[in-house]
Amino acid sequence: AVMGISPSHFHVLFRQYVGVTVVAYLRQTRVQRATELLRTTTLSIKEVAARCGFPCLSHFYAVFRACTGRPPGAF
Repeated sequence: AVMGISPSHFHVLFRQYVGVTVVAYLRQTRVQRATELLRTTTLSIKEVAARCGFPCLSHFYAVFRACTGRPPGAF
């Protein structure tokens, strides 16, 4: 609404300029943040998942492994 375009048009423009969908970008950003937290803090995997917007731990494991090729515990 602020930009004066529809959500679907925003998604088209986002993919055109960023190169990935909004969902893929957000997923990638959340996994990058999770990787950083796992490497630099003593937070548990469950705490990292919650802080990065993954309320379901099993979903976090699946997304994390799909994006990095490794389980969260490897970090």
